[in-house]
Amino acid sequence: MNDSTPYNLATEGFSNLTLVLSAWSGAVKTGDPGPIADILDEEVVWEGRYPGQICRTPTEVLGFLRNGLAQGRRVTRLEARQEGDRVFMIAHGPDFEDVRPDGSRTPRPTAGLIFTLRDGRIVHMKGTD
Repeated sequence: MNDSTPYNLATEGFSNLTLVLSAWSGAVKTGDPGPIADILDEEVVWEGRYPGQICRTPTEVLGFLRNGLAQGRRVTRLEARQEGDRVFMIAHGPDFEDVRPDGSRTPRPTAGLIFTLRDGRIVHMKGTD
């Protein structure tokens, strides 16, 4: 690798699980979604847990993530696994909320995301229980 070649974890043989966990932990540590932005595909779509909750561009996805990171939610346990091109991640902690389409909020103990990757890039994110 020379100085003009961008470093790409996917081409260096890292698994999708490693890519997602590395980016996610970097974003949580700094409060900035930049590490996740580095592996977002330009056609990424994020879907929430309810119909109509959707972000269709990297800018929208990063805005959503930036807002979530700004909340400073505490994570007491993180579970993650890879199945093919998908990475399933569930964060446990005391500060998560379910936000319904009507804006009502209910505390919940976990927040989950399913990441789908293609060629080391996140192409889809889906909120889950």
